[in-house]
Amino acid sequence: MSRMPEDFLNAYIEAALWSSTHTPDPEGYGPCCDSDAEFLDGTDHELSDEGRERMRADCEKFWAENEEDLEIAADAISALDRLTEACDKFGECDLYVGDDGKVYVS
Repeated sequence: MSRMPEDFLNAYIEAALWSSTHTPDPEGYGPCCDSDAEFLDGTDHELSDEGRERMRADCEKFWAENEEDLEIAADAISALDRLTEACDKFGECDLYVGDDGKVYVS
């Protein structure tokens, strides 16, 4: 088993920030969905250390369990079905902006 490439983690973080939104709520009731939402990759919010470590752990586990298919997928489409099933098992995580302005993973 090889070590997970750092690029794998960085791409995962980039995709998570790109696909996650945050709407500051001036009344303090928490995030809401509306036209003022901004994608987290376009803000000054920084990923928290805890969020980065959680994402690193998820990536390392996913890499360890699916390394062969990930390597095959780099050269062939046939492994994508197995990778899709593996992704479904992992489920989702949501990003949110904490009171300190940093991005956390739930």
